[in-house]
Amino acid sequence: MHTYATESCICIYKRKVHTIYKQGVIGLCNLGIIKHVIFIVY
Repeated sequence: MHTYATESCICIYKRKVHTIYKQGVIGLCNLGIIKHVIFIVY
């Protein structure tokens, strides 16, 4: 998962929904910590 956009996204992590920015989740996705990420472009 490699993305450098800044629009918001919904991240499903530990069965909870978190609204975060893509830049903040790049590292976690690359490490495999967050496996289910649904990006929604506003």
